[in-house]
Amino acid sequence: MMDEAMRLSGLHYLHQTLRPVLSQIVAEKKPCEIDPSKVKDRSAVDTNLHNLKDYVERVFEAITKSAERCPKVLCQIFHDLRECAGKHFPRNREVRYSVVSGFIFLRFFAPAILGPKLFDLTTERLDAQTNRTLTLISKTIQSLGNLVSSRSSQQPCKEEYTGELYKKFCTEKHVDAVKHFLEVISTPNACDTPSKQLQSMPQLPLEPVLLKEG
Repeated sequence: MMDEAMRLSGLHYLHQTLRPVLSQIVAEKKPCEIDPSKVKDRSAVDTNLHNLKDYVERVFEAITKSAERCPKVLCQIFHDLRECAGKHFPRNREVRYSVVSGFIFLRFFAPAILGPKLFDLTTERLDAQTNRTLTLISKTIQSLGNLVSSRSSQQPCKEEYTGELYKKFCTEKHVDAVKHFLEVISTPNACDTPSKQLQSMPQLPLEPVLLKEG
């Protein structure tokens, strides 16, 4: 039900948030492979790591700065979900974040980054290198969503080569950004409230969205 709700109500929001940055990544085609066993020239790993860090930071910023555009109906659902989890697990202070993060990061943003064509985020034919880049970005964004759980953040990296990457993002600054984002999207009155600057702009019609075929 949550997957369907996010797809139906949040598709335009997803496009607004991820399409610009993913279009850049697909167009630039910078190598981001950091697994030494998959790189012929080991000296290229450092350059690839730099590229990957840059891409992850861009995607992370696009997501965490998009909170106010989250559709009201999703904000209400996340709010109810957070309240319900808080009642069931009153001693777990992190559950208010992890229950929302488990849907918005793990079931919405991460899959969309991994398979952008399935979410109509690109029409480009993706080569193997770009698919690998998107896989690495998706995994990292998923891990960043888990930072709100102290248990998840203390777990060692599954792949040794991702250690340097996660070290860059497992910071208090990134944890606070994730928490603030989750707070806003689970507070109904804070969502979908345009700033004065946005209010003064002419309202353009939303592009038509195909929800289901057949």
